[in-house]
Order: sequence, then structure tokens, then C-alpha cells
Amino acid sequence: MEIEKQRVSDEYDFLPGALEIIETPPSPLGRFLIWMIFTVFISFIVWSYFGKIDEVAVARGKVIPDGRLKVIQPLEEGIITAIHIKEGEKVKKDQLLLELDASMKQADITSLENSLQMAILEKNLISAELNGTISNKEIEKTKLNNLNASQVVELQKKYSQAKSEEYIAQKETLQTIIQQREKDVQLAITKLDSVKSHYSYISSEVDNLKSLYENGGIPKIELKKKEEELLLSQKEVDSQTVLIEKLNSELKEAQANLISLTKMYEKDLATKDKELADKLVVKEKEIIALEDQLSKAKKILKYQKLVSPVDGVVQGIASQTIGGVVTPAQPVVTIVPEGTPLIVEANVLNKDIGFIEVGQLVDVKFDTFPFQKYGVIKGKVLSISPDAVEDEKIGLVYNIKVELEENTFTIRNKEVNISSGMTVSAEVKTGKRRIIEFFLSPILKNLKESLTLR
Repeated sequence: MEIEKQRVSDEYDFLPGALEIIETPPSPLGRFLIWMIFTVFISFIVWSYFGKIDEVAVARGKVIPDGRLKVIQPLEEGIITAIHIKEGEKVKKDQLLLELDASMKQADITSLENSLQMAILEKNLISAELNGTISNKEIEKTKLNNLNASQVVELQKKYSQAKSEEYIAQKETLQTIIQQREKDVQLAITKLDSVKSHYSYISSEVDNLKSLYENGGIPKIELKKKEEELLLSQKEVDSQTVLIEKLNSELKEAQANLISLTKMYEKDLATKDKELADKLVVKEKEIIALEDQLSKAKKILKYQKLVSPVDGVVQGIASQTIGGVVTPAQPVVTIVPEGTPLIVEANVLNKDIGFIEVGQLVDVKFDTFPFQKYGVIKGKVLSISPDAVEDEKIGLVYNIKVELEENTFTIRNKEVNISSGMTVSAEVKTGKRRIIEFFLSPILKNLKESLTLR
């Protein structure tokens, strides 16, 4: 058989070239290759039609704590004098984090305390003066606190004493004058009664002497002498009457002056009491205002030491410079509370957002841990932002949050935790698609566009 095949082959070799090609039968290897290629092609078509793969929307993002960060902010502007923590450090609740310069705040508190103490003393002194009970003890008390205040108190006391002593002296003078005038009037009245009695006696004698003279019993000179004596007695009565009137006038004037002095003094006291009462009200308001300011200043001083509100980990420190200035409400330290779950926050392109729904599965690939070597972490979509935001690099994007099934990678048989701030690629599985569509879609798209172009 082999000899026969060899003979036929030799015969084909001696034929002309064209006949050799025609007469020579096809090679079985070529035929096999053709059928092999055809079979692979048909198998690929069938596989691509029935086979499906995941359709994903890729979103770039990073790992963040689940919305419960604690941001420490200063109440007022200050200068950093000490930093007691570093990023990544674990801290306990009420642990001291940063200190701000408290010298100015302490000076304010000292000044307010002095002002408050002074206002309280002044209030007590006004109240004591209002009640008429300012004592040397109060003055000594003010001397221990403030020399100027004690001087003011002494002057106030001396002024009050001087006014009181002046009133008492004037009152006593007027009372002495009144008493003297009352005595003088009484003496003058007594003397007037005596003078009138003497006048009546002389007048009776004159009448008797006139009868005797008319009867020739006495000479005229004796009558005339008695009449002159009567005239002197009358003048004395008139003079005493005028004196009594004058003394009564002076008495009434002294009495009126005493009444006027008393009323004026009482009016001055009432006016002074009103002024003191007004001052007391003002001083009480001042004390309330100073107490409020002091309370606020003490709170501000307390807030010059920034402490941790919770147990957690320091995520960030805004300023690491001693002497650096912080402003009110500026985020200075960010703390992740202990036990806070980590999620992925990613930005989805505007063209992909229509295919993403809450609850869809996500493959999260970490830039730190290459997925070819360490795999991916599974997750699912937690939320989708209702509106787009402008990204400077990629335009309008929607924010999504992804819940992670795990928080660790296994590296060299050791569990390594993922941490906040790690960058990732989140591949959201939006559905499945036939493999053949990946090849036909560009062709159909170009064909459709070519048919609609002018």
C-alpha cells in the first residue's frame, strides 16, 4: 500500500506544474485548520450571544467615616501655644488636644473680677448710706481693696456728716433764738403789766390832784409834776408795747426759719435718698452685666483648652504650627469617634447616574491594595444625592455612598484595616449585558449616525 502511494506521488512529481496542482489532492492538515477556525468562530458567536457579563459604572471616591465626625472649633480667635496630639493618635474623652494663649483672657477676667468687686462694694456703700449706716468698718473694708474707693467713701461720709452737723447747728441756733425770744417776750409782757399798773396808779393820782387843785388844796406845780410823771409812764407803756411787738416778730421769724430749715433739710434728704436709690439701681444693673461678662470670660478661658468630646482617633489637625493663629469656628481638629463605621463616598458621572439605584452591588478596588493581588471588597449602594454638583475636573457628578461588607484586607496572613482617606474605584453593577452587544453596539451606533448625517 505504501509502495503504491509512493508510486502515485512520484508520478505527480513528473507531471507539468499546472497539472500537478490540479491532480494533487488537498492536504488533510489545511482542511482540518479551516474546519477548526470555522468551529471556533461559530462557538464564539454562540458564546457571545448566550453569554452575559456584568455592566458596571465606575466612580472614583475615598473612604470616609459614616457622617459622625467630631470637629473641634475655637470659640474666639487665638494663638496656638501647645499641641498635645498627632494625626492618627487615639484619644480619650476630655483629653487635652490643643492649648491657645490664655494670657489676654486671664487679664480680662482679673480686670472684670476687680470691677465686679468694686461695684459690689460701691453698691453696699450706697445701700448703707441710703440706710444711714455707713460705718468705719465699711471704710476699712474698702481700704483693703482699693485706696481710691476708701477715699471716696470717707469723703462721702464726711460730706454727709458735715451736712448733718450744719443742719443740727443751724437748728440749735434757731431753737436757742426762739427760746430766748420767748423768754424776752414773757419778760416784756410782765414788765408791760407792771408799767401799766404803775400808769394806772399815776393816772389815779393825777385825777385826785386835779380835784385838789381845783379846790385850791395844792399848788399847780405839784399837779404839773404828777402829770409829767404820768406822761413818762405812758411813754414807758408805749415803748414796752413796741418792744413786745418786735420780740414777737423776731420769734415768729425764728420759728419760720426753723420750719423752713427743717423742710429744706428733709427735702435734701429725700432728694439724696432718691439719687442714692437711682444709683443703687444703676449699680445693681452694672453688677449683673459684670457678672455676665465674667461668666462669659471664664467660659472663653475654659475653651482656650480644646479637649476631645469623645473617645476616638485624630483624623486631621488644621494647623501644626506653634504660634499659629486660629479664627472663630475654624475646624482645628477632626476626630473619628470610636466604633464609627467606614463607608465609601464616590462621584458618579452624569451619564451613568440614570442606571444606578440604592441597593445595587458594588466592587470596591483600593488604590493602596492592587485588586489583582489582594482582590476587592464587596459593598452596596446606600444613598444617591438628589442633585449634581460641579467638579472642576470632570464636570457634573452625583455623590453616592457605599456600605462595605468588610473593613480589612488579608496581607501576608495578617488582617490590615482600611482607613479613612484611602482612594478607591467603585464599580457599581448596574445590570448584565450580552457579550455580543459589546461588539455590535459600536457598529450599530456608527451605522445609525452615518445614515442620519447630511
